[in-house]
Amino acid sequence: MSEHENTPAQRELHIRKPYFDLIASGVKTVEVRVGYASMRKIRSG
Repeated sequence: MSEHENTPAQRELHIRKPYFDLIASGVKTVEVRVGYASMRKIRSG
């Protein structure tokens, strides 16, 4: 069994600072992204 088999894939999302601050403070609770093929595999977690 590979050591990476049970490790979820990670993606880096670039969020502009003002929006990141709103997310971090709990004011903004939803981040919407266009469903590009590479983004469709992302799941909450």
